Amino acid sequence: VTSASRDGSVKVWRLVERSVDASIEVEMKKIGEFHPMEKLPNGKPQSVTSVSFAPASLSGGHAVLALGLESGMIELWSVGFLQQDDEAATITLMQCLPPEQCHISTVTKMAWRPMSTAAGNDAQPLYLATGSSDHGCRIFKVQRS
Repeated sequence: VTSASRDGSVKVWRLVERSVDASIEVEMKKIGEFHPMEKLPNGKPQSVTSVSFAPASLSGGHAVLALGLESGMIELWSVGFLQQDDEAATITLMQCLPPEQCHISTVTKMAWRPMSTAAGNDAQPLYLATGSSDHGCRIFKVQRS
């Protein structure tokens, strides 16, 4: 699970289930925190206005997390899957999409195309659709290599 805010912080959470008596409790544990690469003129991080995990993982067991920013820019991050409850997530920048392909105003929505359940879809590209307050819609093809 991921949350983001206008202060530029992005937090990655793990849901941890615990059996207590006859019921199950779910706890959210923060396993990572980072800021977008895009900065304001004063050096502070850009506001993050939209986040979305891709429906399929990359090779090596990493998820793709898309960030939409108030500036209209879009960043793609790799988030490592965790094996243990107490491990921190490995989070690295994959790509800042080129400004000429991004929006000119706040990214408000992001959605990934659902993946086919057919066998052998590991090479199938991911498609990200974004919407913005500039009234534009963009569709990006993301290779999973």
